Amino acid sequence: MVLGQVRTAEKSNEITAIPGLLDLLDIRGCIVTIDAMGCQKAMAEKIREKRGHYVLAVKEIRASYWKISGTILKRMWDRVIAA
Repeated sequence: MVLGQVRTAEKSNEITAIPGLLDLLDIRGCIVTIDAMGCQKAMAEKIREKRGHYVLAVKEIRASYWKISGTILKRMWDRVIAA
C-alpha cells in the first residue's frame, strides 16, 4: 500500500525526498519500510521522533552495518534457540 509519494528534485534522489514525505504522514504506531538507499541514521531518527517503527534494508556493500546487523541477529537467534 502506498500512502504518499513525492517527486525528487532534479539531480537529487530519494535520500533528500524521504524526510519531506515523512513530514506529511502521521506514522505513529506504524511500521515504515525503506529500501537500502534509505538506510540512513537520519531516516531512522525521524521515524522514531514521529513515534513510528521501521524496517530498513541493509546490503552487504555497507560492510559496517552488515556486520553489526549480522551480530545482532545472531544474538537474537541464539536467545530464541536457548529459550
